[in-house]
Amino acid sequence: MAAICPKCRSRFDDRLPRCPHDGRPLVADLTGLVVSGRYTLRELLGVGGMDSSVWLAMQQPVQRHVAIKLLPPTDGDSADRFARGARIASNLSHPHITVVHDYGRTEDGKLFLVMELLEGRVLHDVLRSGGMPVERALHITDQVLKALDHAHRRNVVHRDIKPGNLFLSTRNDDPDFVKVLDFGIARFIDADDAFFEEPLEEITTTRQICGTPQYMAP
Repeated sequence: MAAICPKCRSRFDDRLPRCPHDGRPLVADLTGLVVSGRYTLRELLGVGGMDSSVWLAMQQPVQRHVAIKLLPPTDGDSADRFARGARIASNLSHPHITVVHDYGRTEDGKLFLVMELLEGRVLHDVLRSGGMPVERALHITDQVLKALDHAHRRNVVHRDIKPGNLFLSTRNDDPDFVKVLDFGIARFIDADDAFFEEPLEEITTTRQICGTPQYMAP
């Protein structure tokens, strides 16, 4: 099997651990893989934490482009948190929250999350080029707060708001239309809510820190 560099997109033998050009860890080339019998992987879009990868895919039979996040096979708390975050996100409907279409496991045990396909950049990459005018920052913040308000009214706390989880795209002539990403460690704070048929027990292991320390509330 071949492997892909997530930066230069060059393909190499999968026995190489890193790209010889830029040193990035290589990702298994899963192009053409059909996930859950209906999502055909077309192109690697990027990589994330927990050895995850995000792919452009075509959903059959509706012929819709989607983004699929794949995570390595896992069991126990990690798998439970993944399923919980997917279920929470799929029940949140708001213009500034990324739409989750589906989730599950592949035949070889990988976890997958199917989302709407977005075009643009994460705020983290935008900020690497420097600061921004106050008006632009306020516009972005206002949209994030609207998304969080929607979640909070449904007793959901995201727990990992940071520039890397805020996506900026162009919509209705707005070049900074915000989509909040990744409810993977979101917490549902009311077990009696109608989102779930059964009470949801707290899954996070005792004393385990969830979130990004630099952006966590004191």
